[in-house]
Amino acid sequence: MDFINQKETGVEIKVRIHPNAKKDGFGGLWNDTHLKININAPAVDGKANSCLIQFLAKYFHIRKSAIEIISGETSREKRIFIQDLTTQDILEKISL
Repeated sequence: MDFINQKETGVEIKVRIHPNAKKDGFGGLWNDTHLKININAPAVDGKANSCLIQFLAKYFHIRKSAIEIISGETSREKRIFIQDLTTQDILEKISL
């Protein structure tokens, strides 16, 4: 799977954010290269980024500080690093 990369201390994920969605949640794969995530927040003043981090922390039962946006702060396509999780942990939870 091209959207997820195991690193030494965690996992790097390529995501495509869809802000202003009805509710937060996973939306499958986008172009087979990114994990689509629907976010119920506007893409204004970093609200969507904050909501994304909060959603992922709650979904995977980890602290928010374990999640970092590596690139794409102002883009819909982002690279996210999540500490202390494995590729298998993520794939089991999102069940694509």
